[in-house]
Parts: sequence; C-alpha cells; structure tokens
Amino acid sequence: MMSAENSDVLFLINWIAMNESNSVGGEEMKMAAYGALSVLKDNLPASFKISEKFEDDFVISALKRHGNHLSVHTISQDHVDPLKLICWLGCAIISEIKDDTFQIQSDVLTAIINSLEETIMLETNCQISLSENDRNLYHRLAIEEIKGNGDHGIGFNGLFIGFHSLRASYNALVKE
Repeated sequence: MMSAENSDVLFLINWIAMNESNSVGGEEMKMAAYGALSVLKDNLPASFKISEKFEDDFVISALKRHGNHLSVHTISQDHVDPLKLICWLGCAIISEIKDDTFQIQSDVLTAIINSLEETIMLETNCQISLSENDRNLYHRLAIEEIKGNGDHGIGFNGLFIGFHSLRASYNALVKE
C-alpha cells in the first residue's frame, strides 16, 4: 500500500506540519499542498490522469478552502495539516468529475482514504491503521454525501475530523 515515494512525500508534509514556527507562510502552504497532491496522485488508479493545469486549480481550491476554514473557525494556524489538505484536494478533484454511475468518484474516494490512512500510519509509526470495516464505512458514508444523500453521509470535513480524531486520540495515549 505505501511506496517509498509516498513515504518521502509524506515525510515532507509531516515535517512542514510539525514545524515550530508560530505561523505558516504561503510558500510553505503551497509546498505542502503540492506534496499532499503528489501523495493523492500516487494512490489514484493508473487510468486516472490529472493535467498540470488542473493540478494548479485543485491546489488553489484546497488552499482557498483552507483559508476559509481558518477564518470561519477563527483558527490561528501554527502548522499545516496534511489531513486537511488531502481532504480538500480530494473534494476539489471529485467536484470536477461528471460520472452518473459514481464509479470514478468512488475510485478517487478510495485514493483519498488510502492517502489519509498512510498519513496517519506514518505519523503514528504504523500504530494506527483502519480495519477493512472502518475503511469501507468511511467510503460508504462519503460516497452517500457525494451522491447528494447527506442524511446518510459525511463530507470531506467529516473525513478530516475522523482521521484527525484518530491522530489526536493516539497522541493523547502516547503522552500518558
């Protein structure tokens, strides 16, 4: 599941995420976003290609969502969260897919969930990973949201908080 290339990119993302500065500049955000996109692309099916122009559009969309999130929730950012970037990049990609069968969206969603899990695994030294049942549940809930069935789904913020909570719980246990 996790290639050496993914490990290198995730190491870069996590290094940025864990930096000690009190604020994160635009260049760091941009570098992290392209790193997160690289991880996501590594998990996409080989048949799913993203042109360079669309890569830039997806990164811009994710960074705008990130800025709006910080503003709405009055967050003073002191690090870049690769989980947020992966979710918002995935959201940008899926929002551009026009497939009434939802198969392509499903394939991209699988790549998003795998990328999130790889990030969690790297951040926890492989102590946290999803069971097949949990991976399938995340997928079923997110695909229902994508299909417009929000009463039975979770969106990309829901995916983010699910993985964020795994990381936060792990970190709390390790500190005890």
